[in-house]
Amino acid sequence: MTIGHGRRAETTYFKRRPKYPRWNWKNIDLDKFRAALVWSCSVSLNEDGNEPVTPDQREKRVRLAMRNACDAATTKAGGRPAKTQAYWWSEEISQLRRTTIKRKRVWTHAKQRGRPADQELLDTIENDPWGLPYKLVLKKLRHSTPSLTETLDEGTVDSLIGSLFPNGADHDPSILWPDPMEWDASWDILAEEVSKAIKRKAANNTAPSPDGIKANILARVPCEMAPVILDLYNACLRTGTFPKEWKRAKLTLIPKGETSLDK
Repeated sequence: MTIGHGRRAETTYFKRRPKYPRWNWKNIDLDKFRAALVWSCSVSLNEDGNEPVTPDQREKRVRLAMRNACDAATTKAGGRPAKTQAYWWSEEISQLRRTTIKRKRVWTHAKQRGRPADQELLDTIENDPWGLPYKLVLKKLRHSTPSLTETLDEGTVDSLIGSLFPNGADHDPSILWPDPMEWDASWDILAEEVSKAIKRKAANNTAPSPDGIKANILARVPCEMAPVILDLYNACLRTGTFPKEWKRAKLTLIPKGETSLDK
């Protein structure tokens, strides 16, 4: 689910869980990461051949530069690379393999059911339903089952989103503020302020945003990238507009207790 914010709040429903980019940060090559960003900074033109002017264009340039740098410095996470099929492989061998795996799973499950530790773990569910058993199951099902939002009907989701994020009255900024304030150059953000904000964000080690890039990776950007980010922030303040991508977030509804969905 993606929630935007313009003149009116927008809600887009996905039948399938959207795929957000993820990388193997443990294997990142910081030298390649910095080199890719330095090269991106040396290219002043946008994809369409024009200098980025609007905040959305500038944000897209920074986002693509960061994504390309991550692709160059490390591999994507979330899946194994496809393997080539051996010349001796056949349908008969494939069927035997499936049968073997199925029977091995049955044998393994039967063996595990007899362990007293498993029974002891199950007994703790009655005393602490949100304890270790809940965490183990949630970890197993986190990426294999649909989220709560995906299982609800559209009317229920609209009701929940409306209560959490009310739309409010529509308005036209040009009518409310017919005489825009003239920008003073002394209000511009300084490079030192950008560097300080990035380092403070990296210290929190928070979860990555929908672009998949962690805050501590942002703290490793080279000094050549600072003017590009600085121009983006100042362009937002001068025009009074902010990129749409900054107004999007991953919304996850988490069930707590036995509260009815109608409430």
